[in-house]
Amino acid sequence: MAKFYLTFFLPFVGFSLFASSWPAARNALQNKKYQEAIRIYSQLCREPMGFDCNNELGIAYLGIGNARKARNLFFLALEQKTDARVMTNLARALYVNNELQKADRHYRDAYALSPNNLVVGVNYAIYLLKISRREKAHNVLLKMAKLYPNNFFVRLYLGISYYLQRDYVRAEAHLSQGIAFNANYADLYYHRALVFYVKREYGRALIDLERAKILNPVEFKIKRMIRLIKKKKKI
Repeated sequence: MAKFYLTFFLPFVGFSLFASSWPAARNALQNKKYQEAIRIYSQLCREPMGFDCNNELGIAYLGIGNARKARNLFFLALEQKTDARVMTNLARALYVNNELQKADRHYRDAYALSPNNLVVGVNYAIYLLKISRREKAHNVLLKMAKLYPNNFFVRLYLGISYYLQRDYVRAEAHLSQGIAFNANYADLYYHRALVFYVKREYGRALIDLERAKILNPVEFKIKRMIRLIKKKKKI
């Protein structure tokens, strides 16, 4: 079975932070320019930092792999205000920092606090997939799909979930729905290409991978799959 990759869905909360005087910080964070985001936030956020600064700066530090710094910032944010979405950010940082029991508790607590929240539900499901609790993850994703039927991220992970169950018909259907909702998200094409690959539909897989490469030209996994398929097809 081909390898799959998971990207955690980190929320922006407290949009009041990003008033007209803060567009550069928000833009850098949304475009995953984490070092630039850290530089800007460090200039704009003053001690003692507020809830928004702690959360957004925590996301930036998590983006560069500094999970310890991120977890400390998320803890500070949660001391200022209880927010289930930030709890999932903290859980992710704890997971990356190998504090697995604490991570599990915070994921469960966040979902218990806001079971109908899109960010919380998707993050919890991704976590459950990563620790191979696939049935639970699938049930959470089905619930999210009922609540948010037009959300491409839910369709992406439902597609992955069905893929892991080797239900390739449903996997393809959900990934195709995701593409219909957002035609500019590379992972949707990448994962649908994996479905085509295991179905030996190599031509269709290559079409999706080429589209994914256009959308995300620096992603190594996409280039590796293209090489693998071309080798199989002897192109």
